[in-house]
Amino acid sequence: MKKLLYILSFILLLGCSKDEDTRIFTLTVNAIPPEGGTVTIGTAQVTTNEYKYGDTANANAKVSDGYFFSHWSANTFIHKMVGTTGAGALGHNRLEQGVEMRCWDGRCVYDIVLNAHFIKKD
Repeated sequence: MKKLLYILSFILLLGCSKDEDTRIFTLTVNAIPPEGGTVTIGTAQVTTNEYKYGDTANANAKVSDGYFFSHWSANTFIHKMVGTTGAGALGHNRLEQGVEMRCWDGRCVYDIVLNAHFIKKD
């Protein structure tokens, strides 16, 4: 009986992972406030894009004149900052943030919203 339970559990686990592998994630990026800078995804220069499970998307933030970059926020887990160039807030005026398309701690967010926050200079 225990052997049967193990086999059924294994089959269920395989079925769940295959479903995740076929799901499509949507990433949308925003600048807060909008006049603080621009945020785009990858080299396509779009603000919304679709990805498969396991893909990593890179969002790019560029600070407008008169603003500083403050931080990234999202409705799911995000990696540490990937890279920076130039000078501005915290020493950066262009920033890149990676977002991996996967489930974190058993929680799946398929419509991901990533925000770049900017602060107006005094």
